[in-house]
Amino acid sequence: MFDFQTTAFLLDATEQTLETALEGGAALTLIPVAAGTIVGICVVGLFAKQVMKKGDYDRRHDPNKFKRLK
Repeated sequence: MFDFQTTAFLLDATEQTLETALEGGAALTLIPVAAGTIVGICVVGLFAKQVMKKGDYDRRHDPNKFKRLK
C-alpha cells in the first residue's frame, strides 16, 4: 500500500511532531494530570462502592420491609 518514500516521509513527520511536542515539556506536564485523574477515579469508585454496600445492607435489614409489601 505504501512505498518506501511515503513511509519515510510519514516517519519523519511523526518524529518532527514528537520533538516539537516534547521540546516544551508538554508530555511531562501531562503525567501528573493523568496520575491525578486515575487516582481521583479510584477514590470516587471506592466511595461509590461503600455507599452501595451501605444501601444494600439497609435495604436487607429494613424493619419496615414487610409493612410496605402489603
